Amino acid sequence: MVFKGEYLREKRNGNGKEYYKNGGLKYKGKYIKGKRDGIGKECFENGILKYDGEYIEGKRNGKRKENDENGDLIYDGEYLNDIKYGKRTSYFNNGKIQFKGDYLEGVNWNGKGYNKKVELFFEIKNIFGKGKEYYDNGK
Repeated sequence: MVFKGEYLREKRNGNGKEYYKNGGLKYKGKYIKGKRDGIGKECFENGILKYDGEYIEGKRNGKRKENDENGDLIYDGEYLNDIKYGKRTSYFNNGKIQFKGDYLEGVNWNGKGYNKKVELFFEIKNIFGKGKEYYDNGK
């Protein structure tokens, strides 16, 4: 089964669930006119939660958390029309911060990036080229 849920005029509309070919849950949430719309959860094929957040007309919007296939948090931030936008923190799979700051239209705009040793790797002040990069030793 690919989908189980409510329909209106042959389109997904209301609560529903999408499934992978192996029968595992792919997505659980609301639909309007065939598109994901409202709060929903998307899983990896192995059953681990991938996304937990809001969709509007099939696009990710609002605050959400994202995990990797092992269930480790890799992103805590915002989306606007399926593009990372606004405040966010990205994590390495070891749980340490990779970037903390702001996104503007999917690009790091303002904040600090770190290497896996959690040493400052770069600082960026805006998308117009103001920033600093550091060696692994922090200099």
